[in-house]
Amino acid sequence: GESIRFAPDSDTHLNPFDLADVAHQSPSAQMAFKIDAFLALSSATMAEGAEGLPEADKSIISRCVEAAYREAAETGRDPLLGDFHRILKEQPEPEARDIALRYERYVAGALSFFNHQSNVGFENRITNVDFKDLSQNMRVFGMLTALEAVRNRMYANFERGVTTWLYIDEVQSLFGHPAIISYFSKFWAEGRKFNLICTGITQNSTYMLEHEDARNMVLNSDFVLLHKQSHLDRKSWVDLLALSAQEEGYIDDSIKAGEGLLVAGGVRVPLKDDFPKGA
Repeated sequence: GESIRFAPDSDTHLNPFDLADVAHQSPSAQMAFKIDAFLALSSATMAEGAEGLPEADKSIISRCVEAAYREAAETGRDPLLGDFHRILKEQPEPEARDIALRYERYVAGALSFFNHQSNVGFENRITNVDFKDLSQNMRVFGMLTALEAVRNRMYANFERGVTTWLYIDEVQSLFGHPAIISYFSKFWAEGRKFNLICTGITQNSTYMLEHEDARNMVLNSDFVLLHKQSHLDRKSWVDLLALSAQEEGYIDDSIKAGEGLLVAGGVRVPLKDDFPKGA
């Protein structure tokens, strides 16, 4: 396996525009999801963003993503964030300059490690991507960039009959902006068709389950494993899964570490850690 670390002092690079693993697909198929990804990335650059991206921003970003790929195709390479940033600044709309300003910190300086051609890949059997040294806003940007790389690898694996397993810790951090939620819910649903087994891990489920898309993702998942939950988190799960009082007791404050409730399809199985020790 391999561990890939992203941090201001790292020389690891991952290009959000990289299409290496999907080069065999039609340009229109590549472009549609790539535009969704850049709408999500642009939403991640917003300090506010509770209402998501304005329609004008979406049109400008879509136009500039396509222009970046057209321009780069003439040189036989994938575009970079710097190309996208420059094209944004060339647009006549004032909104384009605002979007470019939000991207500026990712193009130059300490946070520019996504403004290079990729020097890492996902060819190994196991790849761990480490974002712990990034700030929260940069961490979400990095996670979205990594998800795009995983999506490309998922397509390549599907073509050769290989299942892709993806585990996302602190998955609730992907539910900060509507555009990110929209991108991730599409990724989650699309992955089922391409042999992707995706597992989200969180210790803050109340925040995640505030979003309708997140609730639908849980309800459409074949496997939910719940360990001890706080009072607020427990109430969210009781309401979402219509847990009985007995089932709620399997995830309350009285249970031991490792115990909980497994929901697999229509079956609900309590997990008890009463195995004998030293036998």
